[in-house]
Amino acid sequence: MIRINPPQKQVDFSIYSPSQTNSPTPINLGFVFCEDVENLSIRNTYLERNIHETQFNYGLDSINVRALELEINYIIRTKEEKIPIPQYLVKMATSQDLNGNYLYPEIMKIKQAVLCKIATVDAVVLPGGTSIHPQFFGEFINSNENADYYEKDSRRSLMEFFLINECDKKGIPLLCVCRGHQSLNIYYGGHIDRSSTGESQQHTLRNLNTALKTSSFMGPFPKKAYFHHRQTVTCQGEGLEKIGKILAVKDLEKEH
Repeated sequence: MIRINPPQKQVDFSIYSPSQTNSPTPINLGFVFCEDVENLSIRNTYLERNIHETQFNYGLDSINVRALELEINYIIRTKEEKIPIPQYLVKMATSQDLNGNYLYPEIMKIKQAVLCKIATVDAVVLPGGTSIHPQFFGEFINSNENADYYEKDSRRSLMEFFLINECDKKGIPLLCVCRGHQSLNIYYGGHIDRSSTGESQQHTLRNLNTALKTSSFMGPFPKKAYFHHRQTVTCQGEGLEKIGKILAVKDLEKEH
């Protein structure tokens, strides 16, 4: 999906084009990243190009995770405005009491971590990862679900929401892959389905356009990729336009 009104600034996100390997004007890409998590293949592929990297590390030690979850829970529970939950969390981050103290200091720490680096990047990449917690699109984990399929805490989701907000306001190009495009979708009020089958294992990607055997972005098809979540977009958010899709196949016999 893309924004119907994309940013004026253009960035080539291709990860396969040989002409990009030794670009004379390297770009600075911002990546959502955590040192505690296994390196992401799309990030490693980009680093083979002539680019600079800015890490938006969501594994911040300064965050009191328990307090963060309490702040998020309170904001969602008392929400009255009819705007998407991610946008409401971003809006409420700067709320202060009569003495000028932030009401939600843990959320504010994540916002500040984004603001201190966002001006240095030419573009931002939100890569794949574990499933987004249902609370961010107005649902709950059912008793028959395995909670291990979802993110352990909300630091990454909050950082993604703040990055989407800043990219939107500042016209910064944003590439959202897999989980990333689901975060983008719910930020703009779309919905994601949680019933999709998926495990952390390798899948085969095929392009639905059989005439297209290769692309500057993905390279030749079919190719391998890893599936780390159980969610899929079912209703696109406001201002988003579906421009195509890639079919992910669990094996050569059974398609998803």
